[in-house]
Amino acid sequence: MSFALEALTLTAAGLTAYHHAGYARLLRVLTRQKTHHLPPTPAEFPKISLVIPAYCEEAHIAAKIANCDALLYPADKLEIVILDDGSPDRTAVHAAAAIEQAAMARSCFRLIRFPENRGKVAALNSAMPLLTGEIVMFSDTSALLSIDALYRLAAWFNDPSVSLVSSSYQLLENPGAGEGRWWRGQTETLYRESLLAAPIGAHGAGFAVRRQSLATLPADTVNDDFILAMTAILKGGRGVYDPEITSLELEATAIAQDFRRRIRIGTGNAQQLVRLRGLLNPRRPVLAFLFLSGKASRPLMPLIMLTALLGAAVLASEGSLFFALLAVAQTAGYALGLAAPALAKLPDGGGRLGQGANAIHYLIKGHVAGLIGAMRFLLGRHRRPWRRVSLPSPSSK
Repeated sequence: MSFALEALTLTAAGLTAYHHAGYARLLRVLTRQKTHHLPPTPAEFPKISLVIPAYCEEAHIAAKIANCDALLYPADKLEIVILDDGSPDRTAVHAAAAIEQAAMARSCFRLIRFPENRGKVAALNSAMPLLTGEIVMFSDTSALLSIDALYRLAAWFNDPSVSLVSSSYQLLENPGAGEGRWWRGQTETLYRESLLAAPIGAHGAGFAVRRQSLATLPADTVNDDFILAMTAILKGGRGVYDPEITSLELEATAIAQDFRRRIRIGTGNAQQLVRLRGLLNPRRPVLAFLFLSGKASRPLMPLIMLTALLGAAVLASEGSLFFALLAVAQTAGYALGLAAPALAKLPDGGGRLGQGANAIHYLIKGHVAGLIGAMRFLLGRHRRPWRRVSLPSPSSK
């Protein structure tokens, strides 16, 4: 029994270390000599459909339309489809007014307003048969795209092996230390994954796939961006993460909103593990390795971390000095993370100790949110209409 517990505890501790630090370092080693090379611009540009789902986006929709109007691309090869999913505010009014003020690309815009809020997935499913572009790009209303984004997409998709292109993601407002470090790590991981096979996921603020890879989404899909992106990879081809295509997020996320958003992501992570298990196909070993090392293991990580802590504590109580030290190290790390709010009140935010505490605090909150999200998925509590995370639902007022 003791040997089995020791093996289980060491395995859990090893997986915890690998998931949080080892995987990123291994990616750096594996991709040290690799880089992306943008293919030449095609002689004939493909038609691109830019799809923008919107719900209660009156604060950002005009800026988004102005940004789309400024994108460099032939107007006859572009359609911009705005999906207003029954917004009760003035999203549609502001959208129509902004389209009227658009310059050369006015004829490219299509505003589709659904009479009631059915959810983002339903809106996307309704729009898919209407799209005419060979390439379909999805972009959030609150994110502004770099002016040459579509030209770069056209060049990437000129390579028939490319099935997915993701933009990079930048925040207009500086995030907290923990969140900022997490986002920088995520960005680097996605880029390096794409150097090997494909980014495991894509930023919903801006990513593109071939229209032939689109499929109707199940009505209860949570992380639709992830499912759309990775379905394209499942159907063959590779994915590219292009740091030169940027999506600038205008909307800051408050702490409470961020936690709710991460619960939803956690719910989607659990769902993805079930629905995208084809990414673990041994016939595509590199892709399977990337998925298993990152997104696939994330829903299980809270339980793995808890196993490492409790196993070490039990073995320490039996007199093992090694596992006592392991238990103390884990406890000290978690305690430091929980102390982050107090350290933030010290001069200079607690210095390097405070920075480390913020990073651990953000990770702990993420895993708590992920565990809650996974439970929501297992209990079937994820089947609700789409709402912006910054808006309270009627039942919460």
